[in-house]
Amino acid sequence: MLTVVTIYLVILFPSMSSAQSKVEQLLNKLDENYYYPQNKGLIKMSSQLEWEQENIKSQKVLTLKKPNFIFEGELIGEIFEKKIKPAINLRYKSDENINESIEFLNNYLDAFLPKTLREKFIHYKGTIGSRVGSETVLFFKKIGSIQDFNDYELFIDEKKWRISKMILRQNREPKKIEGKFFYTRKSGKWVVEETLSIFKVNSQKYIEKTKYKYRILHSFWMVSKIKQTVMQEGDKILSYKFNLTDYKLSSKR
Repeated sequence: MLTVVTIYLVILFPSMSSAQSKVEQLLNKLDENYYYPQNKGLIKMSSQLEWEQENIKSQKVLTLKKPNFIFEGELIGEIFEKKIKPAINLRYKSDENINESIEFLNNYLDAFLPKTLREKFIHYKGTIGSRVGSETVLFFKKIGSIQDFNDYELFIDEKKWRISKMILRQNREPKKIEGKFFYTRKSGKWVVEETLSIFKVNSQKYIEKTKYKYRILHSFWMVSKIKQTVMQEGDKILSYKFNLTDYKLSSKR
């Protein structure tokens, strides 16, 4: 996640409850302007998940075709529960390899079907920082998390009601990730078209670019393709491609 290192003064409110209420109002306003299939009536879904990895070393590209999996989810209460499970044709493959792949793919659950911001920050305490031009800064700190922390700083564009930048700080490498978001509209709402993230690991600078494509299925805009590339000190070293096909969708009647 991307750009300046600045310490923002927290605006003081008469009470903690009123401050938290204002944060919730901002998140609700943002969620109203983002496109979420679950907010359009989607209650259950599954799709085939095909993916591959490219490793680039010494100008040589090694493409690793990965086993297929199934991505599925279901709306339970106000939470859309999602998971990755093996495709039927994996039944004879190594359990260890399957588990490693599922653990890796779990990092992309919210890329395949995004959480609402209210759901994303349900276990975080939010505060409002100073305005920067037309943007308002929101800080989120995980409740009860001291040693294993991850804190977010969101830059809210209140003219277009979307997040323009985000900074994540955590106690593991990479310690700081700065990112920008680029959008398009689907059914009059914002969806992420591309993200650009910058971070350092062992003093090496990395740039991660992720691009999204969407398809409309049964009146729902669903992610169909994701391509992610990783650059190290200006050289492309890694890329991933994800294809989501054969969607099966259930909605409220």
